[in-house]
Amino acid sequence: MSDQTEGQGDTPPVAAAVDVKRHESQKKRQARMEREDREFFRFMASSEAGRRFMWSILNEAKPFEARFGAGPTGFPDNLASFYFAGEKDLGLRLYHTWCAKAPTEAMQMLIENDPRFQQVEP
Repeated sequence: MSDQTEGQGDTPPVAAAVDVKRHESQKKRQARMEREDREFFRFMASSEAGRRFMWSILNEAKPFEARFGAGPTGFPDNLASFYFAGEKDLGLRLYHTWCAKAPTEAMQMLIENDPRFQQVEP
């Protein structure tokens, strides 16, 4: 015979039920938060003023440019380059989040504000 009693070491059925409930609750909470995020970005980008504001935030980070820092003598400055890389990374993360949450509104923001997206009329 073994030294363990029957059921010892196994997850008790009550704890397993609590874990399932907790997991379901977390999934519902995560789905609700995802829905709210999507609604927030769509609301922000639903007006021209909101898209202009989102573009100003994005434009400050310069996510579509490669910038390298230099000191007053023109010698490369690694710390400034790392700082610019961090700004760029944050800008790209914002841009990708907006594209994922509200893709049509993000495209409208680019068309209205980014000169590279300005349509030339014949």
